[in-house]
Order: sequence, then C-alpha cells, then structure tokens
Amino acid sequence: MNEPTIIIGMTKDDEKRLDDIYGQLYAKSESNNMKFFEYMQLLLDRDMITAKYNLEFYYDLYYQFYNQEEYITVVTKGKKSQVKDEVPKFSRTKFLKWIEQLGIIMYSGHKKTLPLILKDIFQENKKKQEFKVMVYDEINKRILSEQAIKILIDFQQDFQALFTYYQPENYFKGEIMLSWKEVRLMNLRLPLSQAIILLHDAIIYPNQYSTDNLEDLFLRIVPASHSKETQFYSQNGVSSICDKIINGTWKHKHIEGDPKLSYLDFQFMITRLGLDLAQKEQKFDLKKEMPQAIKSFFHYLGLDENGQHQPKDLTKVQQLINKFYNQTPSEIHQSKQLVEEIDEDIQWQNYLILSNKPELLDYKQLSKFFQTDLPEFPELKGEKKLVREFQDSLKERDRKIELKRLAEEAKKNKNKPAAKPQQKKGEGAMKYCIIQQILK
Repeated sequence: MNEPTIIIGMTKDDEKRLDDIYGQLYAKSESNNMKFFEYMQLLLDRDMITAKYNLEFYYDLYYQFYNQEEYITVVTKGKKSQVKDEVPKFSRTKFLKWIEQLGIIMYSGHKKTLPLILKDIFQENKKKQEFKVMVYDEINKRILSEQAIKILIDFQQDFQALFTYYQPENYFKGEIMLSWKEVRLMNLRLPLSQAIILLHDAIIYPNQYSTDNLEDLFLRIVPASHSKETQFYSQNGVSSICDKIINGTWKHKHIEGDPKLSYLDFQFMITRLGLDLAQKEQKFDLKKEMPQAIKSFFHYLGLDENGQHQPKDLTKVQQLINKFYNQTPSEIHQSKQLVEEIDEDIQWQNYLILSNKPELLDYKQLSKFFQTDLPEFPELKGEKKLVREFQDSLKERDRKIELKRLAEEAKKNKNKPAAKPQQKKGEGAMKYCIIQQILK
C-alpha cells in the first residue's frame, strides 16, 4: 500500500520534485531546515516577490510556519513514538504546508489552488528566465539575512518616498507627477542614471564611491540578462553616464540596454552600498554589527523608520524626501494597507491596460490580480462533441429562421382574397371544343 502524501491533492511525483528543490537546491546548510537566506533565494529565483506579495508578506509567512509546533518520530527500544520537536525550524514538512498555504492566498478565487502554485514553484509558466537575479556573493547573502530584511521592512516608507521622487517624471519636474501608488501598479523601474544622480545628490558619489565601484555595484545587483544589457555594460554605459552627471551635461533620455532597478533591486542596491562603505571604512565588524552598519547608513542617507520621519535639510536627497511627505501625505501607508489598496483598485488596473505601453505592465502580477476576480473557465468538452454541438446549433438556427419566414408570409396572406386561377393562352378555347365533342 502506497504511503499517503503530506498535502492532500499532491502527487508523489510532485512531492519528489519538491523534495529535490528543498534539499538539493536550498536547504543545504543544515539538514531538514531551510534557513531564512536560503528561503529568500528560493523566492528571488522564482520571481515571487512583488508589490502585493512583498518582503513583509513573505517574512511573516516564513515565521508563521517556522514557529509552528512539529512532532517527530522517535524510536526507543524498538518502539516508535511521536515527540514534540523543541527546536524551531523550517522543515521539509513545513515547506510543503507553506506551499499549500501560499497557493490558497495567492489564488484565492480558484477551486484548485495547489496546481497553480506548483507551476510557480516549478517555473512551468516561464519559457525562459526573463527576470534578473542578483549575484549571491558574500555581501549579498548578508542582505538576504533575516536581520537585514527586517530592517528593510522597518524603513520601507522612506524607501517608497525615495524611489517615487527619483522617477524621472517627478525628479525633473520638481513635484509629484506620479504617486507611489502609480509607480507600484505600473511596475516602474528606476533608470541607472537616476540611481547615480541620487548618490550624487547624497554627496556619496564621487566623494566616497568611485565610478568603478558603481559599475561593480550594479553588476552585482542587476547583472545583464540579455545581449543589449551585456552590450550596455561592456561599452562602459555606466561610466559614460557618470561623466556627464559630474560635468553637469547629463540630459535624461532612454538608453537602450539600461538594466534599470525594480523597487526590490533599489532596496538591495542601497543596502549593499551601505555595507560596502562600512567594509571600506572599517567602522563596523559586519559579522557582528551588520544591523548597526545598515541602520547607520540609512540614517546618514536621510531615511527613518516607519512613522518616525524627521525633516532634515542637509542634502538634496533629504530635501526631496521632505517634499514627498509634504506633497503627498496620503502616500504614507503600511504594507498591509497596500495589499488592500491593490485588491480594491480594479479601475486603476483597467486604466493601465487601456492607456499604457505594454512594457510598463507586470503581466504576471496582472494575471494573478484578475484571476482572483474572475471565475474559473469550465472544463472543455471533447473535440468531436464540440463540433457536433456546433453543427446542431447551426441547423437549429436555420430551422428557426425558416419557421419565422413562413409565419411572416402566412400573416401577410391571411387577409388577401383568394386569387383566381389564371388560364394559359388558348386554354379556354380548347376546353370549349372538348365539351362540344362530348355533347355530340
């Protein structure tokens, strides 16, 4: 008799594939325990972190399962017994249950959510990898740690302000033309030139960080994913932009092959920059004082914890954050409110589809958005049966048309007197002759 699967509806083949993903690709540092940074790599590799399902969402979901009670089988003197595992962990069993729960949340409008989330985990919805994954070097792995991600969550409001105001449409107008809500729903990315301008405004580039440092930073956060981006980096695209910004001759324009930064990339870039500077200046021991190093750099840049923004006026970056809060006070949101906004704002999504360029839309996110609002399509019938039903429907249509025509004709002829039969030429004379012959 086959042993039942842990998750109802999951096949043994799917469970085996998940075991391979869990044990062979990610949970490698400790047996039967996926560490948080390994969990983050799983999410990044499968492009699962979005504006709706953001860092805070996945952070909370991880620890929801990590801290759950779990019982393990122990054999004592040849007898098996279930004992509570006193060590919290993100075990294989919890990983499978996490997938089940994630499917229920992400595909809540569907009857069968498990097959849909498995396609995301197995990457069956992608013909090729079209998203960027940062280089997993030593420092970037530190950024994916539980401590670093928690700090990013704690500072997310000011990050949203910074990412919004440095959009070209806002920065060069000196006012909020695009709100954070619009930036988020249009899935706008930040050109590398704007990131360099930000660091120049913060008096970090070129004073503390060189052009070579910047190019290395971008290559580690947003490596080239296709030929045009490879060409951009190989032809010194970053240094060309830097020279014009320093000389004051830079004019914003579209640059082919510009990798651009998503909001998540932007957060990682700023964090990586802070750790690079901390390592360079040797102010902190990153193995012991990484959280202090990250917070120190965020404060230096002018960022504050959520709900604790204090106006500052030392650099242009700090001035623009102040302007963001002054111009759009309603833009200050907690992440859980953001999820509710996205769910409610169907009209805005429709507007984006009808009026914006296709490349601005996050189709994966839009697909998930509309799948939660539309019913599932019924299962398709067999091909022969569909053809037969279609032919029958055409015959029925023709029959109804003919009946309608006959009814209309009958209605028209109802009140008309009966028409006298018309005789053909010579028919009367012929009848007369015949009668005369009979009478004789």
